[in-house]
Amino acid sequence: MINGRRRDGVVTTPRLLLGGRPAGLFLLVAVALLIAVVPGVGGRRISGEASSAPLPPAPEVGTCVRYPGDARRPGSVIPTTQAQRTFGPCDEQPALGEVVAVEVRTAGQAGPPPPEVCSDEAAAYAGLQPTPDGYATVNPTAAPGGSASAADPVRWIYPFTSITEWVAQAPSLPDSASTWFACLVQPITGLQYRSLAGAFDGGTLPANYGTCWVASAPAPGDATVACGWPHLSELIGGGAVGDDATDDVVERSCHDQAARLLGRDDPTVGGILSVHVWQENPADGQSSRA
Repeated sequence: MINGRRRDGVVTTPRLLLGGRPAGLFLLVAVALLIAVVPGVGGRRISGEASSAPLPPAPEVGTCVRYPGDARRPGSVIPTTQAQRTFGPCDEQPALGEVVAVEVRTAGQAGPPPPEVCSDEAAAYAGLQPTPDGYATVNPTAAPGGSASAADPVRWIYPFTSITEWVAQAPSLPDSASTWFACLVQPITGLQYRSLAGAFDGGTLPANYGTCWVASAPAPGDATVACGWPHLSELIGGGAVGDDATDDVVERSCHDQAARLLGRDDPTVGGILSVHVWQENPADGQSSRA
């Protein structure tokens, strides 16, 4: 066929051949298929109104943010400001941190969280108060067995370190959507087990808030680890005394502080452990000991 005309002079209608078959039938079938399929693409419509999910109520002080994974393989740190948070009791279950303060707001107070960090709130929750030299205990006579004395010649400062942050009610929404912010305290490394409440006021300090050494006879300047990791020594605290304080008095005071922190009348556990005092460089008529 050439231009729809046979060589014998008879005119024919041009047709496109595909594989020896007319293409017109193919196009007709394709159009029919589209007509049959397209009406079902939109799916079934359901009438209704959109509604927002309810926001969680404010947590209570003393509750913990549960760790949402396997504590044996914690992997990377999970941000506590993520949308999915589960609050529960501070017990032997692994937690990311503990709520130590809650700020509830009215609709007229909407806005960003408090600008300051809440480290002082965390320290107060643990039984400490800030001083120019560091954190001191609120109640110096709260040692186990009442062995501490209000007339202790050593001014003890405790190595309390932590991470604190204000977490919002609705972290994935603008701050104005949150009606409360909670101050969450976390260990520097590792997870938290048990409560931090009153740890320096007759309670028990969760291990990962403690400062420890891997060495059995460390020097004060050696690198430290969180006490939740394997260790051989733990820092109880540091203090300053006058020149009139004898070594026996300082050692007794250190013994009482160890008993207080460990929650034992005998911090040596019958001689299994030992309590030592380091003397650092004297300055201005005082001796600093740790």
